[in-house]
Amino acid sequence: MKTFKVSIRLTSDLCTPFHSDTIFGHLCWIYRYQNGEGALLNEILGDYDTNPAVLVSDGFPSGFFPYPCLPPVREEAGTSLFTEFFPEGSKENFLRFLSLMKRVRKTKWIEEVELKEIAEDLTPLNLARALLSSEIKKGGKVKPAKVPENETLVAHNTINRLTGMVEKEGGGFFHTLENRTRSLSFDIYVRTSLGWTEEDVGELFSLMGRWGYGKDSSTGKGQFLVEGVAEYTFPNKGNAVIALSHFIPDESLYGGYYSIDTKYGKLGGPYSQGAVAFPKTPLVMLKPGAVFKTREVKPLYGQSVGPIHPELRNVRQQTYCLPYFINLGGEENE
Repeated sequence: MKTFKVSIRLTSDLCTPFHSDTIFGHLCWIYRYQNGEGALLNEILGDYDTNPAVLVSDGFPSGFFPYPCLPPVREEAGTSLFTEFFPEGSKENFLRFLSLMKRVRKTKWIEEVELKEIAEDLTPLNLARALLSSEIKKGGKVKPAKVPENETLVAHNTINRLTGMVEKEGGGFFHTLENRTRSLSFDIYVRTSLGWTEEDVGELFSLMGRWGYGKDSSTGKGQFLVEGVAEYTFPNKGNAVIALSHFIPDESLYGGYYSIDTKYGKLGGPYSQGAVAFPKTPLVMLKPGAVFKTREVKPLYGQSVGPIHPELRNVRQQTYCLPYFINLGGEENE
């Protein structure tokens, strides 16, 4: 299977996060519009329950991966870190050290270069040491991921669907909170066995960016430009993986650290209207950054849960994991 890195830049605000299952759904609709429903069912969804042909990651701030979900550094290891970085001691340095460790624990993203440096022996101690080194020894703070931080209050009117006009009584006036994401850049990874080229992947994502991604795309939200598509090589061996997608684990993964996310999926395209739009089965999935040990190296992990709609039997939700292989260190390294 080939893996591609798609670099995009938002040209409008984004209302729906770049989650792997949502991106997969958008790609399926675009592929259907381009090639017909038969091509979608035969090429992408034909063997999805046993051998998926297309797999995508979540969207990450450009140059970053999700912070590995690992236990906190043990007290004795933290003491050794303090001695390592502040050999002169002092109360002031200890308070600064505690502040830095707190910042490390709140980190949501890790730089691609930082992860590569510690992927061969990833432990809570080595992870904390790498980020502390960026904070202290390299003469500056850890490079921050450019993510939406500030919410803005946006005013709306309610449109009467029969008249196409604003309601006369009060105008249906209301506010929503929206993140300002215009000009932010993200990376999305695509793994496929369909023989797609960089041009094929770029065309699919370019259409997605022009049509709009996620909620309120009809009003201009979720638009982006594709700034580059290139083949990408992940580490291809290790005794553990970091998940780069929302997923449901299979039996080949064990001994994990993770956070969960309950997904209430909605249908897109012509199925987004009417009674069939909403009764997708809610799924509890694990978030990107989950760390699991594994006994076998595979291009993907996870399992399909089959049809997730009571009426439309061809509907699937991506529940597989695109892995980043690491060597998870043992207790003796902590």
